[in-house]
Amino acid sequence: MTPEQADYVKNAVRGTKIDDIGCGYSPFRPIVHPSGCDYLGIDKEKISHGNVIQFDLSKPCPHLRYDIALVSWPLNRRSIAWHLFLRRYKEIIYIGKNTDGIVCGDPEFWEIVGKREILKVIPDPAETLIHYGEKPRANQPRPAEEAAAEATWKNGKLTRFIP
Repeated sequence: MTPEQADYVKNAVRGTKIDDIGCGYSPFRPIVHPSGCDYLGIDKEKISHGNVIQFDLSKPCPHLRYDIALVSWPLNRRSIAWHLFLRRYKEIIYIGKNTDGIVCGDPEFWEIVGKREILKVIPDPAETLIHYGEKPRANQPRPAEEAAAEATWKNGKLTRFIP
């Protein structure tokens, strides 16, 4: 994450409840913690540090707060269950990269965010940040990241992948 992206995220999450979905070892926690947000990391693996809970996101999760979801480098395999709760978030902050052949997210993820207003896009050669709001998208151009994601999937199947 670039300094510009980190500053933006700190300001965007100030005073909110943020659920870092698929947080791993919580690399974003030190970035958002000074903002005064209420951070909760959620991962399917057992992580023994910080405010992280282990939870299989294919089931309903009673711990989610549905304010802001931070979704970093989402899986490129289909996992329909987590899309059901992702739709409930007021805002979604995506961080990842599709424009260089790496695959982030699946068709359902891009369908969910593709219908939302775009609050901010901060591209970078390493990864792109897109902040999605709650309102429907109206007359906003698609970021290159979304177009690349769509090109990666054809008829619901992964067409290219560079490990």
